[in-house]
Amino acid sequence: MPISRIKLFVGCGAAAGLAVAFDAPIAGTIFAVETILGSYAIGTLTPIVVSAATASFFGSYFMPGHTALPAAALGFSAEISSGTEIFLFTTFGLINALLGVGLIKLTYFNSNIFDKVKAKLPEYIHTPLLLLPFALTVPFVPEIFGLGKDVMLMGNGFTPGFLIGIALLKLIFLSIAFASGASGGIFLPILFVGYIFGLGFGKIIPMFYPEFGSSIGLSFASVGIGALLGAATQEPISSLLLVFEITRDYNMLPSLMLSTVVATMISKRMCGFSIYNYQLFKEGISIDDSEEASIMNENHVQLCLRPECVIVHKDEELPQILDKMRDKERFESYVVDDSGKYLGAINGVFSSNNKVDYDAIGSIVLASDLLDTTFPTVKLDTPLSQAMKFMIKREVIELPVLSDEGRVVGCIHEHDLIDFYHREILAKASMLKTVQHAEGTEQCSIEFEDEYRIEAVNTNKKMWGHNLIDLKLRENFNVLVLAVREKSTGKGTMSPTKTLEIGDVLIAAGKKEDIDRMKAAFK
Repeated sequence: MPISRIKLFVGCGAAAGLAVAFDAPIAGTIFAVETILGSYAIGTLTPIVVSAATASFFGSYFMPGHTALPAAALGFSAEISSGTEIFLFTTFGLINALLGVGLIKLTYFNSNIFDKVKAKLPEYIHTPLLLLPFALTVPFVPEIFGLGKDVMLMGNGFTPGFLIGIALLKLIFLSIAFASGASGGIFLPILFVGYIFGLGFGKIIPMFYPEFGSSIGLSFASVGIGALLGAATQEPISSLLLVFEITRDYNMLPSLMLSTVVATMISKRMCGFSIYNYQLFKEGISIDDSEEASIMNENHVQLCLRPECVIVHKDEELPQILDKMRDKERFESYVVDDSGKYLGAINGVFSSNNKVDYDAIGSIVLASDLLDTTFPTVKLDTPLSQAMKFMIKREVIELPVLSDEGRVVGCIHEHDLIDFYHREILAKASMLKTVQHAEGTEQCSIEFEDEYRIEAVNTNKKMWGHNLIDLKLRENFNVLVLAVREKSTGKGTMSPTKTLEIGDVLIAAGKKEDIDRMKAAFK
């Protein structure tokens, strides 16, 4: 089964699970598409919708009246009717953003510590040891144990300080549970913390704004669920839809949307990963990259280098600069000093000679007067993706390439980047089909002319446990891995982050001597 289809089934399972657990088929659908698949294409959306709707129907049939959160604990908020309320719910979103980022960062921190502990101790004592602080705390604060529905029902009887304290303590232990691998789920524990903290926050409001009654606490409790969930998962749409489907209250949508969007936006600004993918970040795996985007991250400027570019001396006059730019049909020229080191760039489209008498000002305007010292530069080992970002940001089509000593060795043009990307995509797609069609055949190599070869290379223990990015086969041996044929599935994959396992086979392309040199290095 193709990887894309497996990913679709994972999304269907997630949507169905959320639809049943929270009686929220719409939120389950959006969550699966927003978090797992990242695509709203009709071919992707249809099976997700069918899974969520079917699961929701059977959940309602076999568990009538089931609610994820006690209905008696949920408040119904009035519409926002004053600037004070806008300020309060915005501030509440900011505070939840800090809580969400704190949960993510603390989980990441604990995970690093736990990895070191786990490496030194037998596996069977990992979980008991890591959850020991929780076990010692529960007898004194039993409210942090379990799903917390009873605490939510009795929340109005607690003081604001106690509720906020319980929420913060629960948040700390959640990070320990997530990081230790003993997590009993992510959604419901975060919902509990968001509710309890919101209730405590809402109880404080009447102390400063007497015009709001005590019922405002339940409003903040309901909004707190979506705000904290959005900050922790960094998925605003599915978070606010989940709360809406639980409460079924249209009046609370403006305040819920305001706090949730603010919390999510600030969380994304402050933290580059969520509670779901901190492990990927920790292992150095690019979170947002697709297989196509990884091509531009893996490969460097050197592959698209143009040796010819317009280089001018800082004392050259304007007519000379224009002549060089016209001769090479370039809009950029790069200024160097007496030693040949790069000083800056001249970028622009100059008028024709019949409009401006460049000769008259030639002795006045020099290259040093025109250069832009902030013009972006790249080096030979700069990823192509970074070069493209520089071009987009400055709205230019060419960048100078500098050596480590600061000398101009050439330039890189956006046309070369686009051509390279297209070649790689087409080559990988074509080769993957070839690999899949050749499965089960005896042929293990294809010869091209006299010096090039595509060969199936068996992995060994020096490669196992590493991915293609770690091995740097292109960089060290000038060998391109077109695909990896997995022993476990028998299928080919092009993912550079796939960890090599026993029995996996590399479909490698390159010069014969380079492939032999690679095989010898890993012998």
